[in-house]
Amino acid sequence: MNQCGSKISCVAAASLLFVCAFSAKAQVATDEERARGEQYQAITEATLDTLVRIKCVMTMESPWGGEAEEHEMEMSGTLISADGNILLANSMMGGLYGRMFGGAQTTLRVIKILIGDDTEGLAATIVARDTDRDLCWLTLDERPAEPLPFLDIEVEAERPILGQSVFQVTRLGEFFARAPVVNEAHIGAELTTPRELFHLSAGSLEAGLPAVDRNGAFVGFVITQMPDSDEMEAAGGMMGGSWSDSYIWAILPAAEVVKATEDAMSLLDEEE
Repeated sequence: MNQCGSKISCVAAASLLFVCAFSAKAQVATDEERARGEQYQAITEATLDTLVRIKCVMTMESPWGGEAEEHEMEMSGTLISADGNILLANSMMGGLYGRMFGGAQTTLRVIKILIGDDTEGLAATIVARDTDRDLCWLTLDERPAEPLPFLDIEVEAERPILGQSVFQVTRLGEFFARAPVVNEAHIGAELTTPRELFHLSAGSLEAGLPAVDRNGAFVGFVITQMPDSDEMEAAGGMMGGSWSDSYIWAILPAAEVVKATEDAMSLLDEEE
């Protein structure tokens, strides 16, 4: 009886030890997850108010003739100055159509910027496009009465390293009350061709919005990179290789974005 009781006691003690060890590990994981949640919240608070919605009407004319087609479009952009300059991806503004559809011509009109909970929109004009870097700059037609919240792209993060986590804040659609979402990816490679880029290990960041580090500092802008129509045709089209050979989303480094933005804004200064 004593021997049996001793065995039961040993089993109970071992079980208790296992439960305690498991609980300790579970508690560590929970703490890590809680810390990650706090980090996501801080990144959201630092970035969310700088996001805007852009609505426009795009007319597309086929190079093979036929009637022009009109499409209403909505995409995201980022305020990069207190007076209403906005950065987004050129590909989101019809820039991909010419490459993907044999040189289709696109025209944009009735561009409206929706800030915060605004549903009417403020009129805006295209300042410049950079097809190679997939960047597009807009500016509000009328300067706001009060300074707008903006992402200061000149406050750059330290250059990211291979494997580093990068983050992006986006909004879901109207059906989900435009709830903010934090996406996370990792730097999977550093590319030098066709230009300096940070390739993402997973396509969880959206083109047309900034990427930031864990402190909310600007790492770069997520863009689409693909060959032009002539290069694609020479290579046998997109099906001439794997999808990743022809079309990627990658981060254009902060320094490149800042330089391109300075060049674009100089055009606006000349007009004024």
